[in-house]
This record gives sequence, structure tokens and C-alpha cells, in this order.
Amino acid sequence: MADHPITRRHLLAGAGSAAAIAALGSASVSARAASTAAASSVPHVRVDPMIRLGRLDRRSLGFSFERSVLALPLFDDSNTDLVALFRLLGPGMIRIGANSVDRVPWDPSARRATPGTVGPADVEALRRFLDAVDWDVLHGIPFVFDGASPATAADEAAHVAGAFGARIGAFEFGNEPDLYGAVPSRALLAGTPLLFRSRWAAFAEAVGQSAPRLPLSGPGCCLLQSIDGWTAPFARDDGASLRWVTQHYYRGFGGPDQTIPTLLAPDPLLASSLAQLAATSAEVGAAGFRITETNSFANGGVPGVSNTFASALWAIGLHLDATASGAVGLHFHNSGSGAGYPAIVQVDGVVTEIRPLFFGMLLLGSLGAGSHLHVDMAGVPARAGVHALLGDDGDVRVVVRNLDPGTPVRIDIDLGVALASASMARLEAGSLESTSGVTFRGASVGIDGNLSPTADVDVPVSGTTLTVSVAAASAAIVRAHPVSPIPEPSSLPSLPPSSAASDSSTPTPATPLGISPAYVG
Repeated sequence: MADHPITRRHLLAGAGSAAAIAALGSASVSARAASTAAASSVPHVRVDPMIRLGRLDRRSLGFSFERSVLALPLFDDSNTDLVALFRLLGPGMIRIGANSVDRVPWDPSARRATPGTVGPADVEALRRFLDAVDWDVLHGIPFVFDGASPATAADEAAHVAGAFGARIGAFEFGNEPDLYGAVPSRALLAGTPLLFRSRWAAFAEAVGQSAPRLPLSGPGCCLLQSIDGWTAPFARDDGASLRWVTQHYYRGFGGPDQTIPTLLAPDPLLASSLAQLAATSAEVGAAGFRITETNSFANGGVPGVSNTFASALWAIGLHLDATASGAVGLHFHNSGSGAGYPAIVQVDGVVTEIRPLFFGMLLLGSLGAGSHLHVDMAGVPARAGVHALLGDDGDVRVVVRNLDPGTPVRIDIDLGVALASASMARLEAGSLESTSGVTFRGASVGIDGNLSPTADVDVPVSGTTLTVSVAAASAAIVRAHPVSPIPEPSSLPSLPPSSAASDSSTPTPATPLGISPAYVG
């Protein structure tokens, strides 16, 4: 962003390609990329309805916003365009914080929409917005800027707790502490895990006195390579105080390979990183882990990549892979108005554009709550992905993504239960490179949130199997109705390591933190 002269790109310059540094992507693509078996003319995929994986929770879908937007006329129930757009997505959770969390102080006397500050009126406006759209909030509090202190944090927390009430998911302090060491002033305060933990504990104690029993989260590190040295040790030290263990993720941080093929290619650290976060949160007794800031490529994204239809297909895979692996939520970062990664573009609080990423989130929001089911990926063609979920309403949802830019795919999917009927909704655009013309269920979305979908199409069903045809560079969601309710499994079977895991011969990228870094934040 223009007001961030020091970026992640500077931090990671010289560290190698984005693919060697980044660590989260589409595991469903990875599962087939390693396969050498030739696909049949109509591949056959098996779903086991008795093997339940992670949950897709009611509020697993989320946005991340800069704290600075609270000083804009953006979040208020009077912003009818934004209210309508959020309602289309269903219930979710907003995370407030990011880079600007340590540049926008709390001012209890500030009037509404005072630039550069956050005050009670801004918080109250956000609460009205949250009520209008049925979303909750993860609220970031300044941690390392001049003047930030446990006392100011406690004062803000008391006001926020009073305003948000049951809408508060958790508080977080600071942003990406694994990068603090790059700036001398922050390095002295919290630039090592020990210093960070000590300062965090002082803030947590003060907030606990002013807003008792309200949950905290953390630490929200930038790099997956920081899980071992920062995220996991912090959680073990302070797990009793945490509602969620949190982590950030971007597919890449700079370099010439920030392209659509890179975005959609396998990311070798996906499975191991998600498994590590899930194990850590379970070990410390947290309610799970959240990816509280994510998007395609860091620093606002890449024009011609982050604002294309490819980003929508990537986001669907990321969200479903992560929640299947135990994540309770993901927050897509929505900052900036340039040709980058925001799903909803706003200028001075006014919605000006809906980008393809929003349509990927729209498909995700339409899935509802449910449990991921095990899918045998052996028969899935390369550059296709299949996810299956048992909805809490008893129906099975199957999401099929076709990442091939020119070849349609047809798949027989055996759900393992007798089917009464099935219907399908499509997510389409002209190509992976499309920046407009995206439709979901045959309709586009206006900046006012208007969506007039066409009827879903019937899908052929035979016994336990349905047949899905998906055009090139598109996705589809199938809703299947079993003849009889699917019973709960009597036990949780032990699965072999995921076929989506990175090849054991692929070396783990070295952490880039030792490279002459400049702070990103």
C-alpha cells in the first residue's frame, strides 16, 4: 500500500522464489500433481461419509481489515451497499487490525470518523454494522507504537467490550511480531519471543482487569516458518488465556513468479503447517486456530493476478483445505483500492467495485455449516479439486474446481449413500485472467449487493453416484439429497497421512528472517 514504504517484499528480498518461501495453497491440486496415473474418460471419485474431518463452522468465513478503516464512514448500518454485500455471504467474523493497528491510537475523546484515531463513536458504529449483517469481530489493539501501553489497551478494551457485547470474538495485541526484530524501536520492546511474551502478558493482565472473562487470541505471526519459534511456544506459554491460536498466510512475498500459475500451483508446506497449528491448538486447549490474515500475494496483491478469477478459485481451495485440516476460520485481507486483492473495493468508505474474490467467498458462504468428508483423490484429474461436506441439514455438498484453463472435466462421484436427487450451481467467468464478468448461480453481483440468481440445474444421479460436468476455469457446488439420513460414525477412524502433504523429498524452505530484513508489519 502507498502508506507502507517498507514492505514484506523488502523483508524477503533475496530469499528465493515465492514458491520456496510461501506456505499455503491448494492441497487438492497437490494431491493430483504428484500422480502419474492416467485418468479415465470419466474419472470415478469416492467419498466416505463415515470419515469426518474438520468442521466448516457457521462463522468460518471472515474478512481482515486495517484498523484505520474504523475512522472512515465504512462500517455503519447506514452503509446499505456494504450491509447488503455482507448479508450475501452469510454470518462471519471481521478482524480489525493489520499493519495500521500500531499506527492508529485509541482516543476516548475522538469524534466519529476522526482521521488517524479510533474512538468510542467508531466502535459503536461498527457494532451497528455487525448487528445489521450478523457478523462478529476479532478486535486488534495497539501494542508497540509510541504511547501504546497496558493502561491504554485496558481503556480501549473496556469501551469495546461494552459496545460489542456478545459480538466480540476475541482481542488481539499487535500484528506479526515475528517481524518486529527488523525495526530497532520494536525490537527493543517485543522483537524476540521472550520480549513479546513478557509485554503481551502485561497487556493481557491489564485488559483482564478492565474487561474480565473476555477472550484473547494470538500471536498472529506473518510467516509459517515462524510456527516453531514463535506461534507454538507462545501458545504453550499462554494457552490458558487464548480462545484461538492465530497465524497469517500469503502465497508469496515478491519476485517475478507472482503469477496465476504460481498462485494455483501446489504449496509444499500446506499440509504440515495446518497439521502443526491444529496440533498446537489442541495441545494448549484452545478452541482451534484461525488464519486471521490471508490473501494471494502480500503488499496489496499483484494486478493481473490477485484481481482475477483465478484468485476466487484459489481462495475456495485454501478455505476448504484449511477447514478440513482443523481451522475454525480464515480472514481474507481487504485493504487498498488499487488493482490488487480486495474482494470489496472501497474509497473513503464508499463501495466502488466487487472483485472476483468476492464470488469465491460467495460460494463458500453458500455451503453453510457442516463436516468435511474424506475424498479419495486418486481418480481426480490433474488441475481439478473435489471437496465434500455433510451439511448440518443432512444434505451433502460437493465442491468441484477445474483449474485447467482450457479443458472441461466430467467426474462420477460416489457419495457412499443412496441419493434421491442432486442439483448444481456454477461459478464461472470468461477465463482465469478475467477481472469482471464473474457469475454465481447465473448472476453477477452489483455494488449494492443485488443478486438475482437463476435456478440450479439438476445433476444425474444413479444409486450412490452423481455425475458432475465442470467447464474449464470454473467451479461448481452440488447439493445432494440422501434417501435416508446419514448416521454418525461410531468412531473416528485413523487416516493415513494426507495425499495432499508435500513430497518428503522437498526440502523445507529456510526461514527468511535472517536476511537483512526491513520491517513489514
